[in-house]
Amino acid sequence: MLDAFSRLIGVTLCWVVALAVWDIGHYAPARALRSLSLAGAMRFVVGLGAAFVALLLLIDAFPPGEEGLFSAYAIGTFLAALAVDLLIGDALRSIARIKR
Repeated sequence: MLDAFSRLIGVTLCWVVALAVWDIGHYAPARALRSLSLAGAMRFVVGLGAAFVALLLLIDAFPPGEEGLFSAYAIGTFLAALAVDLLIGDALRSIARIKR
């Protein structure tokens, strides 16, 4: 049980990394269009990679026989990551020196 829980924590942390890199909470649509540069593309690719790793870890952590609940687990871990990003996302971005 602890192994599955720790894997779900790892999935949530990967989502947090993706959200911290993307910083979607502070981007206005016009600003998102201005970020179509090399740095903006790199942020997109790194965030996409973290999201992809999160889904791979979720597939690995998924309990056998409960394939019908995959979406619920994915949405639950993403919502938990959104809560973490809301609470400490700015501190994580300042520690990682991610500019807005």
